[in-house]
Amino acid sequence: YYGLCVLLFTGTDYWAITEERFVAFENTKKPLKIILRTLGGAVVFLGLSQLMKLPFSTEFLEADQLASFLFRALRYGVSVFATFGLYPYLFRYSLFA
Repeated sequence: YYGLCVLLFTGTDYWAITEERFVAFENTKKPLKIILRTLGGAVVFLGLSQLMKLPFSTEFLEADQLASFLFRALRYGVSVFATFGLYPYLFRYSLFA
């Protein structure tokens, strides 16, 4: 389980670094934009997580073996990084601001 935690937190670490250096997220006080940003984040996270599962069988994804644990950690790490590190970068543009 240590490898699982390391991969999951690696996505979180890269997210924090990317957000700090490149994104500089600024919150909005407009309720509609808050709701749309939240829904968009959920779509990005769930969509990417499901997309990464497609090439693998259900047996592999549900197995209690190291490769399955590592893949799940990698999948969640990438999903967290994309949702919190890359997705907020879109908020700089007028459509998302």
